[in-house]
Amino acid sequence: MYTFIILLVISLIGITCGFTAPKIPTQYRRTTSTSRIFGSDDDQTSAITQINKDEMEDIISNLENSDTNYVVIDVRGQDEIMMGTGLMSEKVNVLPLPELSMMGAFDMDEQSFEGQFNFPKPSMEDDTLVFTCKMGGRSQQAAQISQQSGYKKIINYTGGADDWFGGEFVYT
Repeated sequence: MYTFIILLVISLIGITCGFTAPKIPTQYRRTTSTSRIFGSDDDQTSAITQINKDEMEDIISNLENSDTNYVVIDVRGQDEIMMGTGLMSEKVNVLPLPELSMMGAFDMDEQSFEGQFNFPKPSMEDDTLVFTCKMGGRSQQAAQISQQSGYKKIINYTGGADDWFGGEFVYT
């Protein structure tokens, strides 16, 4: 307890006397949104690509018009989708973030995944995961979870349903 009080007093004295924390040299600052996948030193770093509405429209168009390796996943809850905007496309899969994280969805085997979520488990080698939600926050979390599970080709749609539908609600 006394240690905490002493540190607090020292901190306050430093602030009132104008002392500041040392600057971190530029070469040591984190400047990208890449994350390191834990493993050996020769593992590759994978980045989560952030996209806007125009880029998402291209992905949805490709998904609807041809056989692509995009797997678009909406991480909102079913009730939120039904009582809100609906889905961007019939080709969009639903996997709510709480289920994705608590059930370790991307660490499941293929049969368990498909049985639980009603769509095939994305391939780590062939598929590009595209995450969306309401505004981009939960989809970023889902992208990070998939990255931790070993996926390398990951996209986050930063605008989400609010951007896609322009704030219009469609009750389905």
